[in-house]
Amino acid sequence: IDLMLGGGFPWFLNEWQAGIVQNISKRAPPGIPYVDAEAAIFGCRPFGVGREPTWAEAADRLVYAQSNIRQADVGGYYVYGNVTAVFRTGYVEKNLLIAPMDTGTWEGSCNGSIGLKIKLNCSYWNPQSVGTFEFHDHLLLDHLGLWSGNDEATIYAEMEQMLARSAVFSKPGENLNPYETLPSLSWPQVLKYFETNLLMNPRLREGVKFLIPDFGYLFGTEAGRKVQRTADHYGWAVVWALGDGLANSFSPFVKFRGNNRLLDPTAEAAKTLNVTIGDNATREFERLWEEVAEMRVREEEPPSRMQVHGWWKRAEGKQIRLAPSSRFACESLDGCIGLDLDRDGDCVCYEHT
Repeated sequence: IDLMLGGGFPWFLNEWQAGIVQNISKRAPPGIPYVDAEAAIFGCRPFGVGREPTWAEAADRLVYAQSNIRQADVGGYYVYGNVTAVFRTGYVEKNLLIAPMDTGTWEGSCNGSIGLKIKLNCSYWNPQSVGTFEFHDHLLLDHLGLWSGNDEATIYAEMEQMLARSAVFSKPGENLNPYETLPSLSWPQVLKYFETNLLMNPRLREGVKFLIPDFGYLFGTEAGRKVQRTADHYGWAVVWALGDGLANSFSPFVKFRGNNRLLDPTAEAAKTLNVTIGDNATREFERLWEEVAEMRVREEEPPSRMQVHGWWKRAEGKQIRLAPSSRFACESLDGCIGLDLDRDGDCVCYEHT
């Protein structure tokens, strides 16, 4: 987003366009996972061998995204950054191609490409068909089967694990998996998502619904302030997530609740939501921010997980705690940013929708 703002781009760049804008050489040799996947799986036209793409060729590529089917509070996998942008479904749904898992991981593990290699049951996704927003049910078995390649997993165990974290409804508004009691996550589980890529460059103001910054990384920092200023510029709400509570790295061995979100009361867009935010909530949020900022400057080492969890405990006691909003939870999927955990799951929505 920094690059788009600095370069005057009012829409999301894909990574090839970003490389051209930054004058970073991005050649496309075979064997690189995302190069192979974009052409072979998603049908993008191949670049010329051994040369950098032109702007026209780069514009023909994908904006990578994912479906958060396990309701992780941070939204996305940490390796992709410490801020998640949540798109408006109605804005992007006609321009999506969906794969049953991260295609870079599949390429590295199943197709001999360079990159991350993990144990998958590769035979489940053969041929490598993709889905759309309207037609993707066939990918569910592929998704579960691929991950059943792990020694400790079966396709039934994978299904049980996925459903335990999903927004399962018996009828609209009645969630069978209350967000506060979801089982804990580990990072391998967070990697289990549908790769839901955009065949478009969504405009920032119209396409993005809200931002999710990572609390441990960004709360009390200048980078965190930048997230808030960017959100104010575009009229986006800001929803902080605790994630694993680590401030400078992530560990594949750490389990975490993955169900901690709270509304930033200082964002301008918070005033346009159908909730009441008291002056005291804003003051307490800013007071904690300044304390954390001073501590980050004073301490030579990054804050510990215990410190981050302590800050979160203080923050959530004064702020609106949110659960993700899913397709059947609220009348307006595009206008609502979550469910108020302290108001019986009432939908928190922009008033203009």
